[in-house]
Amino acid sequence: MTVDEDASPAGPRTFVVLNPPVVDALTGVRRDFLKVSRAVSSVLRRANVSTLAFCRTRKAVELLTRYLREDEAGVARDQAAPVDEAAWARAKVAIRGYRGGYLPEHRREVEAAMQRGEARMVATTHALELGVDIGGLDAVVLAGYPGTRAATVQRSGRAGRRLEPSLTALVLSSDPLDQCIAADPDFLFGARPEHARIDADNPEILIPHLRCAAYELPLEARRDAGLTGIEAADLEPALEYLAERGLLRREQEEGDEARYYAIGGPFPADGVDLRSSMEENFSVVEMAPGSATDGRILAEVDFEDGPLYLHPGAIYPIEGRTYEVLRLDWEARKAYVREQRSTYYTEAICQLRVRVVDPIAVDEAAGHGVGYAHLVRAVPGFKKLRFGSHENIGFGPVSLPDLELHTVAAFWTLPAGAMALLSDPGRRAAAALAAGYALHHGAALMLMCEVGDLGYAVTASAERGQLGAWGEVIDGRSGRVGAEARRTASGVPAIHLYDNMPGGAGLATQAYALGGELFVRVLRRISGCGCARGCVTCLGAQAQAQQAGGGTVSVKADVVALLHALKDLFE
Repeated sequence: MTVDEDASPAGPRTFVVLNPPVVDALTGVRRDFLKVSRAVSSVLRRANVSTLAFCRTRKAVELLTRYLREDEAGVARDQAAPVDEAAWARAKVAIRGYRGGYLPEHRREVEAAMQRGEARMVATTHALELGVDIGGLDAVVLAGYPGTRAATVQRSGRAGRRLEPSLTALVLSSDPLDQCIAADPDFLFGARPEHARIDADNPEILIPHLRCAAYELPLEARRDAGLTGIEAADLEPALEYLAERGLLRREQEEGDEARYYAIGGPFPADGVDLRSSMEENFSVVEMAPGSATDGRILAEVDFEDGPLYLHPGAIYPIEGRTYEVLRLDWEARKAYVREQRSTYYTEAICQLRVRVVDPIAVDEAAGHGVGYAHLVRAVPGFKKLRFGSHENIGFGPVSLPDLELHTVAAFWTLPAGAMALLSDPGRRAAAALAAGYALHHGAALMLMCEVGDLGYAVTASAERGQLGAWGEVIDGRSGRVGAEARRTASGVPAIHLYDNMPGGAGLATQAYALGGELFVRVLRRISGCGCARGCVTCLGAQAQAQQAGGGTVSVKADVVALLHALKDLFE
């Protein structure tokens, strides 16, 4: 049966798209979208409209929860003025946060508060996008474009479920996808939903899902075993792998095919994360000697996010409360924290190394291709940022093990003509970083995937086409091309797009298969931007820093020349 109509209950919906004003005409920087989302949410809060405010990151959820509570209580917690504790207590009831990492009982308590109508305003990630009964809502605020049309419609549909009128306010950021919507709002409603992609041959996906399948019915490796899309030659080694590790039991009678049975234990699907690795999460443990709360688990953090949010000295926020990380036990996967009324939050500084270790399709003479890649991420330090103003007020060192990612990456090395044109290392680094930013967003738009599903890095090597050798990543995400970036860029830069999933998801391969069309579309997007010399929307932080520094060189012209040179490699 074909289902081609939406029969879910929904009243009339008003959808408003808000593009924050430009606050710096020189750089093209717009007013911070999180501050605008705060203002919009506060209007709805004062009108007593039950609202769900969706944020793109967990940190944004914590910041917005804190700011809305300050607005509700009529006091800024980071100022020296006395705090009205009664007003703050009421604000903590009316304004809640909800995100992954909160303990199940914490999430159930927030859900119950929403159903009872006590929590009028909830800031959340995609954790409340679907699958949870949260009662009736009147409005939804989207702090930034969610990344896909499907997610936008799903989140908007959380309000007005009882046939009552509802409002959705989408507050756009300066990101290219957001500004595409600003230029053409029909982008949201006039095109089909995004594609869902998965690489079924990826062992990181296949192995845990086979274990889940065996829990339902015994599995056989023969060709007609009923597992569509998996060849018997690939299926049997995977089942043997699970059997050797005691996760399945192998039974075989003489003359019959081997059968694999699940071994008693917890439901295996509970241990399969659809978005991250199979590594064990970190537990956040409170240290409060002499108190009944000493030793209680406050939250959980994904393995990949542990070094970013739980390094010693980090400030870990939970619904407006701030905790300082005193110690991180890496082996036991536990972070020990102490509650502290902090006036700042922390942001980790990341460093990345990339190498393509096994080519899939590579043109070594031209210096581009796609292959299996090895990425190593280190966190050498962190910044302290003041609540409210977000100004940098200090730094701190971090010493933790590196994280590794084995995935698939496409790469394009700067041609000799572009190297000759961009002879100055600083200018070369700025152009390569801005081009990487544009390619990253352009590829996500063409592949109809979320920007976060792809990662990008700009590396530099001593020579062209050194497969298997580490490429040192040019550090310039902040927009500043310092002495270290200049030294790195004195080599031969290469732009990498990689799948943000262990083993890959097929996105980088498809981006590379686009050939010159990828560069044509990105060039069209940059040329269509109204800026004269490059801005934060089309080229990211590099263009902003160049303009703010008063440079006379046009980053936009350099990027256009660079992308044309890369495009010509495919003609």
